[in-house]
This record gives sequence, structure tokens and C-alpha cells, in this order.
Amino acid sequence: TLHWFDVCQRRSETEPDQNRIAGFIGSHLLRYQLPDSSLMQRSDAALLHKPHLHRAAAAIDERDFDGAQQHIDTMLSINRVDPQITELLLPRLKAAGRDAQADSLSERLQQTRCVCGRCAECARSASISDSLECSGRD
Repeated sequence: TLHWFDVCQRRSETEPDQNRIAGFIGSHLLRYQLPDSSLMQRSDAALLHKPHLHRAAAAIDERDFDGAQQHIDTMLSINRVDPQITELLLPRLKAAGRDAQADSLSERLQQTRCVCGRCAECARSASISDSLECSGRD
């Protein structure tokens, strides 16, 4: 049976508005706030940083660069290895003329080192992503 939380997750995959994506993912994760909720599934733990990622993108689009930085800082404290961070935020920052902010983000992402020992491209952080499986390529 399809639950409301799962509908929110599916809607987030097709929604173009960054704030709405953040809202849908946040709503999807609310399932773990219920009194009878189970432990968080690994696939959902990989989503914990996503509301901040999409809110950062929306803030950049709205030229709220301080707000974007707050979401970026929170997002990076949770997950530094999602390739969508680079794909979604760096072009927006550069297009907005925020080269220094883009360079800072890029440096912070590059400071993350692989600890899985299985691949050259896997960047692992000392955060929630340490408990997730390596998604890099050998």
C-alpha cells in the first residue's frame, strides 16, 4: 500500500521548484517522528541533507546568499558525498556571480577523503554518510 510519505518522496522526484522539493522530502521524512515509527531506513538516511540542498538552491535563485550559506553549512555537516551538491549548487553560485562562495564550497567538498579503500572516486565524510554504502566506482 502506498503511504502519504511515499507519495511525497515520489513528487519530489518530478517537482521543478526547489522549495517544494525540500518540503516534499521533509514531509517524507516525517514518518520517523510518528510514535509507532520504525528505525530509519538506510535509503531514507541518505535523504537527510536533501531539504537543505534544495533550500540552498532556492535561496541562491532568490539571491539570498546568506540563507543559502546557512543551508550549505547544515547540509555539509550531514553529507558531503552527494554528487547532486556539485551539480545543483556550483553552477547556480557561479551564474549568480558568487565565485568565491562557489570556490569555498568546492574546496570543502574536495577536503573529504575516501576511507572505503575500494575506489578512487568515493568521497566519505565523518557524518551520516559513513554508515552508508560506497557508491563510487572502482
